[in-house]
This record gives sequence, C-alpha cells and structure tokens, in this order.
Amino acid sequence: MTAKAGAAETETGSGRAGRLASLALAHFTVDGCGSFLAPIVALVLAPRLGLDDSGAALLLSLHVGVLSLGQPLFGYLSDRLGGRWLVLLSPAIAGAAAGYFLRAQSLPVLLLVIVLNAAAIAAFHPEGVALAGRLEKRGSSLATAVFMAAGPIGATLGPLLVTALATRDLDGGMWPLAWGIGVSTFLLITLGRGRRHARPRLSSDHRLWDTLKGHGAALSGLVTISAVRYFVVTSLSFLLPLLAAEQLATTSGTGSAIGRGGLWLSLLTGSGALGGILGSALLRGGSKRRASSLSFAAAGLILMLLPHLEGLAMVPALIGLGLALSWTTPMVMTMGQRIVPQAAALASSMMLGLSWSIGGPIAPIASGALRSSTSTTTALTLLAVLTLLPAVLAARLPARVDARD
Repeated sequence: MTAKAGAAETETGSGRAGRLASLALAHFTVDGCGSFLAPIVALVLAPRLGLDDSGAALLLSLHVGVLSLGQPLFGYLSDRLGGRWLVLLSPAIAGAAAGYFLRAQSLPVLLLVIVLNAAAIAAFHPEGVALAGRLEKRGSSLATAVFMAAGPIGATLGPLLVTALATRDLDGGMWPLAWGIGVSTFLLITLGRGRRHARPRLSSDHRLWDTLKGHGAALSGLVTISAVRYFVVTSLSFLLPLLAAEQLATTSGTGSAIGRGGLWLSLLTGSGALGGILGSALLRGGSKRRASSLSFAAAGLILMLLPHLEGLAMVPALIGLGLALSWTTPMVMTMGQRIVPQAAALASSMMLGLSWSIGGPIAPIASGALRSSTSTTTALTLLAVLTLLPAVLAARLPARVDARD
C-alpha cells in the first residue's frame, strides 16, 4: 500500500513538473516572440514602409497598447468562459505573427501581425499565471517563480534572434510559427492530463472600494512608481536601437546598428530579470522605501551617462541600468500587498497591469516625438529627470511598508 501511494505521489509530482515545464516554455515563447518588434521597427520596418521615427513609434505603441490594455479584457474572459483555450492557442498565434514581422511588405499586413502578436501575448498571461499558481504545493511559490522567470529569458533572447535574421537576409521565415505550434501542442498534451480546478467566483464585496479609497494616496504613489518604470523601460526599447545607429553611422552599415541595438536590448532585459531576483532577496531586510528610492536615483544617473558612452562601456552601463530599474518590481508589489493585505491580489494587479497600461503605450510616442524634435541625447536626459519622481515618491511612502513579514 505504501509503495502504491509513493508511486501515485511520484506520478502526481511528475505530472505537475510536466505542466509547469509546458507553461514556462509557453511563457518563454510568447514573451520572446513579443520582443521581436522593438529592435527592428525603427531601423528595418519603418524605412521599408516609408515611415519616419514618429511612425515607427506609433507601431511600437500599438503593440504595447494592445498587449497591456488587452490583459484585463482577456482576464475577464478567462474568468467567465475559462481560459485554457487562450493559453493553448497563444504560442502558435504569437509565433505566426512574429514570423511575419520581417516579411511584411505593406502597412496593413504589418498592423495586422502586430495586433495579433500583442493580443496573443495579452491573452496568455492572465490564465497562464493562474494555472501556474494552481500547481503550487502548500507553503511554496516555486511554480510561480519558475513561470515568471521564463518570460524575461525569452524577451532577452528574442532581440538577438530577430537581429541575427535581419542582418542576414531580412526574412524571418516561418520557423517561429513551427515553434509556436510545437509549444501549443506540448501544452495541449500536458494540460489536457491535468486535473481541472473549480474557478473561484469574483468578489462582490462593495466595501473593497472603501478600503482602496482609504489608502488612495499610498496606492496611487505605488502605481505612479510602477508606471514611470514601465514608461522608461518601453522608451528605452525604442531609443536604444536608434542610439546604436547614431554611434555606428560613420563606421558601419545599418546591419551592424541592428545587431548592436538588439544586443543592448537583450542586456537591459536580461539584467532586468536578474534584478527582480535580487530585489526579492533584498526584501528580507533593510528599508524597502530607501532601497526603491536609491535604485531609481541610480537609474537616473546611468541614463544621464548613457549617451556619452561608447563600445564596451555600454555593457556594464546597460546591465546596471537593467538591475536598477527592475529592482523595484518585487518591492513595489510587496508594498502594495502590505498596505492592503485584505486585497493582496488586487494590489498586485494594480502594480503590474494597471501601471503597465498607464506607462507603456504612450512611451514610444512620447520618446519618438521628443527624439524627432530634439535628439536621442535629450530624450535620454529627460528620462533621467523623470526617474526623480519615483525616487521621491518611494521615499515618502508610509513607514508600514518597511515592516517585516
């Protein structure tokens, strides 16, 4: 009997590991496919279609806007209709659309694939996080941590892959579609074997609004901190490839600028993934307010220096910038949960989804218009000045956010 129970437990653990692996691989895939656009939109797609920097910025803003604003809608659909089908289809759709980024020869086709790619990513995340959470063992958060780490890894490798294609023949081929279909099939096999959990009902407690209003000042400060972070990161995804092109304008062709811009974005994103882990470790001690404030101050200093650096000096600068900007992500989420412990999940969604919707979509438009009317150096300098706002807000947060768990 003991042997049978042990065997059953092993099978259960094996099934859980398989489902987690498939979800993490899918997260890696959709975020990787989503990161294809930024390195090539200004240097490849816009010139091909006769667009200027402002037009390129609008394309990137469309992608970010659909991706961020679509998540609440797809979250609602997942809650009401069940979201496994969204998770299953998203990798294939995101891969198919990403495969056409470099192949698009007309603006309508490019707009279509941008919207499809962003919508697939937006559809995946709400239910994907929920499914990963249901795989947790009691008292553990390992499944969610593995799932969340897979996305930034994919977003780190995506620019390297697409710029490698762009510098060779400017034709992405259809391998992203084949990869996406393979991942969707893996999901179908692994999730199809999983036990279906009853979906909890949404809260209808009207007192929740009164609770949020009672902490409005602190929560609005945290949302602003997160929104500025997303604004800065999204602006950098547009400005860094252009800065690379400016630095290489007198020595190399566009292909070299594309490759360097993709590498810079990968360094920023990859160090950002590491920064989130370091930030989580930092939460175990010290002042969260002080750490968050100092991290934004450090990011502002690096942004001020960035236009004046060249070559290998950009590598440690971008790594440091990614660490400084991402350090605040787990901190801010925990701060929100500390302020409103009875609505911790809602507080977390405000720090992520709402802040992304506020800061992300307008960033390429604003930074693109600023760069067109002034210069890349001016745009980066103003981003540095903008980081002073979250630095000050973090220092003025209520003292209870520093309390230990």
